[in-house]
Amino acid sequence: MTKTNTKPPVAKASAIKRSTKRERTQSPAGQATEWPSPNPPSLAEGEAVRQPTKIDQVVAMLKREGGATSADLMAATGWQAHSVRGAIAGTVKKKLGLVVVSAPSDLGRVYSIAGEQPA
Repeated sequence: MTKTNTKPPVAKASAIKRSTKRERTQSPAGQATEWPSPNPPSLAEGEAVRQPTKIDQVVAMLKREGGATSADLMAATGWQAHSVRGAIAGTVKKKLGLVVVSAPSDLGRVYSIAGEQPA
């Protein structure tokens, strides 16, 4: 008796059609859908509103009276502790040139902004 191959044929990866972004964003009628404008319609044509970023939140929290703990920053941004420390060291201190002061307290280490470094 001879053994036969019972495996189904496998399509090559190049033969598999993948949907493109254009295909995914078309309405059922075949017309391309329009994305909502990121700016409210009341703005002038050249004006744009910049949404606050997480770094903006961090800087605002560090500037407030008493500063902010790492736990506060983690809760506000959704970041892990190492990401908060990295953002303070890399973005706030180095890129923005702000002086960040760190002090221990009963709640943990409290970070605050003391001022700007001279250029």
